[in-house]
Amino acid sequence: MSIDNYDWLKEIYKNIDFDKLPHGIIISGSKGLGKRLLANEIATKILSNKLDSNELALIKSNNHPDFFKLDKEKILLHHITYRKDKWDDEKGQRNVNDFLSVTPSISNNKVALILNAQTMNAECQNALLKSLEEPAKNTFIIIVTDRNKSLLDTIYSRCQIINVPNLNESTINAVSYTHLRAHETSLHLVCRLLLE
Repeated sequence: MSIDNYDWLKEIYKNIDFDKLPHGIIISGSKGLGKRLLANEIATKILSNKLDSNELALIKSNNHPDFFKLDKEKILLHHITYRKDKWDDEKGQRNVNDFLSVTPSISNNKVALILNAQTMNAECQNALLKSLEEPAKNTFIIIVTDRNKSLLDTIYSRCQIINVPNLNESTINAVSYTHLRAHETSLHLVCRLLLE
């Protein structure tokens, strides 16, 4: 899925100056506005050298060696920094800070994408500050939060903030209509194939 069908995300994306992108980015807004799509689109752009189909497939499958996607219901300290006795079923002992301290493998840059950042407690956020205050060369941290001002002021002060505004009623209706028509078309095609 891409931002192509979401005009409000395309508008935000086209206003990003990738030549002057800071190493820390916070994408903030209510649930359901496409923040994850926008974050993935930004990460893909940062990671793309030539963006051939193999590289794009690695990003989409979350297997790109220079992309660390942290998507947990609750982010714990061992997700951000190494803890000897902590193990995660998905990530093992991999964590954001260690990932960012290693040079890129196949891309020119490294990207850590942290979703549900509003679930980090102060200890987690303070651990993340080290990577924000002293970033390794060519590293980017994209932080996505559903709650405004849910992070420490010191994190906000070290990041560019991208606010995704709430949608007005006419935009919601237009998006709903577009998706409904797409589903109707797909259903119609499936029915025709079944009847043939």
